[in-house]
Amino acid sequence: YYLFPGTVIGLFKTFHCTEAIGTTFETADTRYLMTDLSVTCYEGAHMASVWIAGALLVFYVVAVPGAIAYITRKANRNRLKTKVYLMKYGFLYDGYEDGREWWEVCVLARKTVIAVVLVFFSDPFIQSFAALFVLTLALYMQLEFKPYKQAVLNRVEELGLTTALFTQMLCLGYFWID
Repeated sequence: YYLFPGTVIGLFKTFHCTEAIGTTFETADTRYLMTDLSVTCYEGAHMASVWIAGALLVFYVVAVPGAIAYITRKANRNRLKTKVYLMKYGFLYDGYEDGREWWEVCVLARKTVIAVVLVFFSDPFIQSFAALFVLTLALYMQLEFKPYKQAVLNRVEELGLTTALFTQMLCLGYFWID
């Protein structure tokens, strides 16, 4: 869980290309990798990196949340409380209320969207605004669903999201003043 955001950001950076100074996306005949401007995008070794990063992104962004959704789906509701299933997969859902076992998929989706915002939006104002939108939606969902079994965990998540939300608001205020 701790590696997910950094890994996804690193993989998305493989696709983040830019055009040469003085050109636009439409007029640029060559694009360069944003993290290493000596690398021409989608040519040679970069193309191999794109295929590998694409496969890993499918795994991390689609397969992992899909597997969690499959494990915690309604059809497995009766199996979720069995000892064998709990020992194998309990770390994915045991802390959530009954009927909210799927919440981990929402957390991974939020982390993925934030990673996309950080990598592909270069303007700090747009990054802050997009993050504000994502965090507002996440806080609303947290307050609506209260997915954790323990009230203190729901409160901690609410406070964490609220703190991140106010941080983004302060960033937007700073940009407005500047």
